[in-house]
Amino acid sequence: MVEDLKSILGLHALRYPLMQPVDAVKLLYQRNFGGGHLVNDPGSSLERIVRELETMEDTGEEAVIPLGNGMVRVPLGCIRAGKLTAENLNALFVRSSEIYRGDNASFLHELGTLAEETKKGRMPFDVQALQTYLDAYAANHYPMVSHSSSYRAAYHPAYRVILEKLFPEGMDA
Repeated sequence: MVEDLKSILGLHALRYPLMQPVDAVKLLYQRNFGGGHLVNDPGSSLERIVRELETMEDTGEEAVIPLGNGMVRVPLGCIRAGKLTAENLNALFVRSSEIYRGDNASFLHELGTLAEETKKGRMPFDVQALQTYLDAYAANHYPMVSHSSSYRAAYHPAYRVILEKLFPEGMDA
């Protein structure tokens, strides 16, 4: 739904003022396709979480971040805080990837909404930067993307994308 998307974009623009066009596109990609593109083997997925926990910056981030479309980013800080185990989070991540499938039409429509919000000055980057990025992105057939180096340096993202409805009872989502 469009209003939901506009509020989600606004939330992320306020929370991550150093986000670049690629970071906004990643947000849209995740809300439309989830995180399942990363799950080839549940055991390897769990190993990646454990390795990431060992090397990640401790930002104290525990809050679940909404993406819309029923998807959320669950920070690995939830594991450090004892809210989830690595095994629990991995199981939620794997299950989400098994049942959530997005579609290209919605994703492309949302890229248009991102452009509209950027034109209105609601995103922390300008229209030209977004258009330049989107032109190159389209030429590459809309692949999955990684966060920008400035986003990684500022926010140290370490999370998994899951379906909010799979959250255990009593957890904040």
